[in-house]
Amino acid sequence: MIFASVLSCSKGLDKVECKSKNTDKGIIENNIDFGTCIYELQNKTFVVKDTPQYLLLQKEINDGKIIDDNCTFPGIDFSKNTLLGQYASATGCTINFNRDVAVDSTKKEVNYIIDAQGCGICDMFGYSYNFVLTKKIDDSYSILFNGK
Repeated sequence: MIFASVLSCSKGLDKVECKSKNTDKGIIENNIDFGTCIYELQNKTFVVKDTPQYLLLQKEINDGKIIDDNCTFPGIDFSKNTLLGQYASATGCTINFNRDVAVDSTKKEVNYIIDAQGCGICDMFGYSYNFVLTKKIDDSYSILFNGK
């Protein structure tokens, strides 16, 4: 029984298998990492479609730093890409973020779904803003954010 608890994690009353790493699905091209700095932002969802918006996000991250390590901001070609971010958190010995950005062309919607999983019997808290790079999202599409 104890062995099974270590290999599974609780999510409500359901038991789910612990995943050993983060997963990405849909139109996600890449995860964006801003370096070793730890920051806290007021916003919980982000849609960045151009360089001026990206510069504002960089300022917000630098202003919200909790630990003043180096933030690095990779170059992004906004003529080809859109940057999305969504805050999610979980508690457990291992914390994984399963990200899916799906396009519904009929409804002209993009849906960013995050499933944050905390596995194991630990009180460690983890969070991520889950910044991902997608192909350019047309301005005529609505962008929806959903966390599980």
